Amino acid sequence: MSHPVRLARGAGIAALAIVLIVGLLTPPEANCCPDRPVAQGGGDRELFRAVADRIGHGEGYYAAMGAELVSRSYPTGHVYNWRTPLYLELAGGAPRLLTGLIWLLCGLVVAGTAHVSGRGWLVALPLQIGGAAAAWAADSARFSEALAGLLIALSVLASLRQWRTASIGVGMAALFVRELAAPYVGIRLALALWRREWRDAAGWALGLGAYLAFYAWHASRVYAAMPAVPAVYAFSHVHFGGLRFILATLRTNGWLIVSPWWVAPFALVALLAAMWRAPVVVALPILGYLAVFAFVGLPFNWYWGLIPGMLMPLAWSRTISTDRLPRLKHDPISGSRLSVVR
Repeated sequence: MSHPVRLARGAGIAALAIVLIVGLLTPPEANCCPDRPVAQGGGDRELFRAVADRIGHGEGYYAAMGAELVSRSYPTGHVYNWRTPLYLELAGGAPRLLTGLIWLLCGLVVAGTAHVSGRGWLVALPLQIGGAAAAWAADSARFSEALAGLLIALSVLASLRQWRTASIGVGMAALFVRELAAPYVGIRLALALWRREWRDAAGWALGLGAYLAFYAWHASRVYAAMPAVPAVYAFSHVHFGGLRFILATLRTNGWLIVSPWWVAPFALVALLAAMWRAPVVVALPILGYLAVFAFVGLPFNWYWGLIPGMLMPLAWSRTISTDRLPRLKHDPISGSRLSVVR
C-alpha cells in the first residue's frame, strides 16, 4: 500500500471517528424522531389523515387541504406548504388500492434487495424488512414520503439490473408523488449527462419537464385556494439542523426506530464507510440527501428520511460483503457501455 493511500485511509478513519463521537454527543431534540411526542393536535400525521378523510367524504383536495391548514394554524402562504395532490387523493379516494400498492412495492423492494446484494443479503435483507415496516407504518400515517421512497428504491434496483427505461419511469413517478424526490431525479439526470447516456438523459429531462408543467398547474390551484390573508412561517425550512437532523432522518428505518437513539451514530458511520464500495447509483443519492438534510428541514420533518431510507440497506450490505452489486461499467469520457460487472 502506497504512502498516499495509507494517509487517505487514515484520514477517512479519523473523519468517521469524529462523526461517531459527535453523534454520540448529539441526543435528539423533542419532536424530532418517531419515538418522540407529536405536536399538539397531532402534527403532520393528523393533518394528512384529516385531509384524506375529507377527500374520502367527497371534498376536493385543495378545499380540504386549505381548510385543515387554516384550522390547525399551519402556514398557507407558499406553494410548498401545500403538498401536491396525487398521494392524498389516492389515500382518500382509494385507500385499499393504496395499501395494496404499498404492500406490493415493499415486496418488490425486499425481493430486489435480496437479489442484488450477494453475500451481503445477510445484512441487507433484515434491514430492508425494517425499512419496509417503517414504510407501511408511515403510509398508515399518510406520509407520502413512504411511497416516494419505495419508488426511488425500486428505480435504483431497476438501474442495477440494467432496466433503464423502467428505472426512469419509476423514478419520475416518485417525483410526482412527492417533490422531495427532486434531488434523486437531479442526480440521475446529472449522472446520465456525465456518462453521455443521451437517451437516459433525455428520458429524465422529459420527465422533469412534465413534472414542472404539473407543478405549475398545482401552483395555480394553490393560489386559487389560498385564504385572503395567508399565514406564513416566522422561520425557514433552511434550518441548518446538521448532524442532529441527519441522525433523526436516519431513524426512519424500523430497526433504528425501536433501538436506543445512540445506535443511530454507529449506523451513520457504517453507512458512510460503505459509500466507497457501493455503486454510484446507490451512493450518490444517499450522499445527496444527507447533504440536503444537513441544511434543510425542521426538527419535526424527521420523516423526510423515508425518501432515501430504503437505499441505505443496499449500502449497509457492503460492510460485510466482498461482492460488487451489479452495475454497468462505463467509460467516463466516451460514456460507452463496456461490460456488466459485479
